[in-house]
Amino acid sequence: MFDTTTHAEIIDRIHRLRPDAERRWGQMTSSQMVAHLSDQMRHTLSEATAPAFQVICETHLVDRFVALGPAGEWPEHPMFGRMTGKYWGFFCHKHFNHHLSQFGVWALHVR
Repeated sequence: MFDTTTHAEIIDRIHRLRPDAERRWGQMTSSQMVAHLSDQMRHTLSEATAPAFQVICETHLVDRFVALGPAGEWPEHPMFGRMTGKYWGFFCHKHFNHHLSQFGVWALHVR
């Protein structure tokens, strides 16, 4: 997630997500998924979470996450415990990739 190409790719994919995108698996709507990812970013940034299923695409949260860099101060993950910034970056990228793929928003290029 801290790599500039990866960061730009995630932001692009978020912008291409449509509110009416059909899920390929799971129960969430695309709006609920965006709220879920936003809440995860808020936790990672040590902020309070938003009301459940807020329909807003907050790419500024991703930008703030990336701005902290791997050496930033990171909270404890509720399930995985203490993680370095590097592992928070891996985790967030995998989490975003999973859910954006869930709604058919694929990366435009292969690295």
